[in-house]
Amino acid sequence: MKLEKYQLIEKDLEHWLNLFLEEKKISHSKNTIIAYEQRINKFIEYSYLERVNNNDEKLSIRDINRYFMLGFVNYLKDNNIKSTSTIKTYIDTLKSFFMYITENNEDAFDLTYAFKKISVKVEQKIKPSFSVDEVKKIENALIEALNKDLIFSKYRNYLMLFILLKTGMRGFEVINLKRNDLIEEGKYYKLKIKGKGNKERVNFLKKEEFKKFFENYFSKLLTQNLNTDFLFPNNNGKSISRFTLYNFNTRFLSKLLIKKTGLHIYRHTFARMMVAKKENLATISQWLGHSDISITHKYYARANEEDLKNLI
Repeated sequence: MKLEKYQLIEKDLEHWLNLFLEEKKISHSKNTIIAYEQRINKFIEYSYLERVNNNDEKLSIRDINRYFMLGFVNYLKDNNIKSTSTIKTYIDTLKSFFMYITENNEDAFDLTYAFKKISVKVEQKIKPSFSVDEVKKIENALIEALNKDLIFSKYRNYLMLFILLKTGMRGFEVINLKRNDLIEEGKYYKLKIKGKGNKERVNFLKKEEFKKFFENYFSKLLTQNLNTDFLFPNNNGKSISRFTLYNFNTRFLSKLLIKKTGLHIYRHTFARMMVAKKENLATISQWLGHSDISITHKYYARANEEDLKNLI
């Protein structure tokens, strides 16, 4: 494919963006694709404004260099995108995008040099997680709710949160579970999970903890008369939206007077609890579906305050 097709920088970038996203759809989730598109479109917007404001009709992809990229960083800051972590995300996305263009254009034009000496250092913050007392409070509340005769949707949501608490799965992973992804295996239920990049892994649930709840759930699911493969469908048989579970969880935590939000906090909590139990880091990494053990180490293998106190 020719590097330039339309002779207008924004049109050529849009052309490459469409090709880039089509390839990424094979291995990335819908939410990731949307995020890629939004970030790259911001860069395309900047490129268009550079062409128009400078009255430079000859501005092209070939003019994208380090100084062009630094101008984009300043453009983000001028548009109230000032968080270093957010800016780094934009830069990382554009690196991937420009690598795709470099590898696929017939002119053998290299765009990767535009990122030389451009780095955004981000201080790694400790991921938010529930305290030990909050975990106990949440677990007790979930078990209490699951022992009640609730309507299908509420029972479904409580069961999903209980699975998140016990496995540290990502929100979209539990939402997209299919019925045949839940397999009885001796004293356990095995969960076949499709994670980021469609990478597959397995987690396990203790049957003694979940058997009664799954039996109750499937009894309620049967009354819905849904023709669906999803384990946790909505009323139309489709997967429930992430926002449905997110909002339900927000209300649930609020009732417990826990001022924390999000579904990913269950994942952070699970990981930290496993590290605190001195579990093997490689095992934790495989369980969580991290692409590299260094990710697990970077975010979770930090001493907590009690460990620090034990040093003295």
